[in-house]
Amino acid sequence: MPKPTKGKRLGGSASHEDQIISNLVRSLIQHEKIETTVTKAKAVKPYAEKVITKANFDFEYIDLGGGMGINYTNKVKQLNLKKYSLSIKKFQKISNSKIIFEPGRSII
Repeated sequence: MPKPTKGKRLGGSASHEDQIISNLVRSLIQHEKIETTVTKAKAVKPYAEKVITKANFDFEYIDLGGGMGINYTNKVKQLNLKKYSLSIKKFQKISNSKIIFEPGRSII
């Protein structure tokens, strides 16, 4: 597993960050889902992709959740729906997984 770069870490030390990432990847494979923060999900993504690719594991469902919430302040960057849809289409070309959307707060 590659060593984390210097700077902000998920844990207090590099070894703690390695443990967090390892546990999240293991949980993803074991339960086929993880509930975590965006920061941790971004850190886990390259490792999870590598493991899934090497294992040739195919998920039956991919739940994209309700991550398209309402912008309550102007500080939050607005979601680029075109870019989001293109990444979903790209994923569908390489996977037989069914995609689930949870509308969440976006329809309120």
